[in-house]
Amino acid sequence: MWSLFGCLIAALSGSIHLFWREWLYIQGFFAVAAALFLGLMALSPALSETVQQASHCPKFECWSDQQKIARLRRVVIIFIMIVGTITTTRLGFTVPPPTRYFMWLTCTGVCAMAGFITWHAIEVLYTATKISEFKIKFFVYSPGETRSLKKLAVYFVTFSLSVTVGYIFAFAGTMSPLWRGNSTWINGVRAFWPVIYVPLCLAITTYPHLVIHRVIRQEKDRLIISYQEQINSLIGDAQSLSKQDIERVNALADLIKRIESSPSFALNFPIAIGAALTYIVNIGSLFISKELVGQILRKLLRM
Repeated sequence: MWSLFGCLIAALSGSIHLFWREWLYIQGFFAVAAALFLGLMALSPALSETVQQASHCPKFECWSDQQKIARLRRVVIIFIMIVGTITTTRLGFTVPPPTRYFMWLTCTGVCAMAGFITWHAIEVLYTATKISEFKIKFFVYSPGETRSLKKLAVYFVTFSLSVTVGYIFAFAGTMSPLWRGNSTWINGVRAFWPVIYVPLCLAITTYPHLVIHRVIRQEKDRLIISYQEQINSLIGDAQSLSKQDIERVNALADLIKRIESSPSFALNFPIAIGAALTYIVNIGSLFISKELVGQILRKLLRM
């Protein structure tokens, strides 16, 4: 819909060809779609609902409601929106006004969404720091397979992968060969945003899973110690054990072995693939040749 609106403005101003060519080069459709999807995800209650499923606390503290945090949230969102708008609009669009104003408005909207997305990434990292405080009802037989923890892990990797996809579209857009701005500024913008979003994507992929691993490991250790103490209490200094006691000791010993060999990460195939793709794409974007990306875009758009 937004692309059609841009086409209408361009058609009325007689610059439809220039607009469509530049819109494709800057990945306009995909950048707007990714910004809307991620923005809605950031504004939705999905994270808090997933946390409530994992935690048996009556109510998880909503730290965003604190006055200082709410003020910081506004600062982060406004900062990303303003800096993003300035850096992108000064790249130098080729289309004439009023189509150029549409491009500027698009940049402002996408960067505003980027502000909400960035803040949500901070919320994700904060939530990860609090996982150990959740009163999680673990699956005793295999704590790493606790369903609520896996749902939380799925959310983390889904969000990080989605942010990565959005970042890649924005990154590809800055590789457009049509920019008319100062070359130093263009190269600076191409280098600036990866410095922010690559570490952010890697952090929201890595840190929550490390915390989940630690929590699972602690629960496994707690269970193993508990069952070992039960075995010790059964055996004690007894000269002989009843058949029932022997069966119980063997059952506890088997359970200890099962718990020890169970996974210490809340992982499944989709989570592993999502995390791997996030790492590959983000790290790859730091080392891939900017000229190569530009050549690929030109070839794709000429097909």
